[in-house]
Amino acid sequence: MTYVDARTDKDMVLAAAVGKRLPQLPKLRGAVVLTYTPTDSLDITLAARYSDRMFATLDNSDVRANTFQGFSG
Repeated sequence: MTYVDARTDKDMVLAAAVGKRLPQLPKLRGAVVLTYTPTDSLDITLAARYSDRMFATLDNSDVRANTFQGFSG
């Protein structure tokens, strides 16, 4: 499990980015993997991953959530 609260402190070019979350870094991300071995020749694995919302723009103005880059439908 990883928790990151990275924000832009100063941006001389894009003032709207100040105080916003950094692009491509989710606030919360985690993974769990469970493996069960009932016999020597069989392994059963179950895995799950979670990632919080990520923004692609510096000012977090993405209009489409959960899409690559978030710019259009």
